[in-house]
Amino acid sequence: MNYQIEMLTNMKMVYMRNIGSYGSKENFEMMKRFKKWIKQHHLNDELKEYGIYGVPQDDPGKIPSEKCRYDLMLMTNRDFTKDQMVQTGHFEGGKYAVFTVTHTTEKVNLFWRQLPQMI
Repeated sequence: MNYQIEMLTNMKMVYMRNIGSYGSKENFEMMKRFKKWIKQHHLNDELKEYGIYGVPQDDPGKIPSEKCRYDLMLMTNRDFTKDQMVQTGHFEGGKYAVFTVTHTTEKVNLFWRQLPQMI
């Protein structure tokens, strides 16, 4: 499994969340909506600098798949608190292991199964 250690900074962020199975059609549709929203809000510089983070929040071996949270996140210091299409938050910077995982149900489940051995 490919990963890199990255130093990420404290920043504001915007994100969209889906609850359900990883690799689902809904997650792919959410990515399309998120990319369209980014383009409409002229966040191309942020997209180029930081990219979109896909964050599976829950271990599907411990949480029922229909309750697994999957977030798409973009770092930006712009304020979108009044935009109902996205949620906003604060990303705590620091040293992170950033994994490259194909966003299918099988690959994300495999990631969670292998994570304890990698740590």
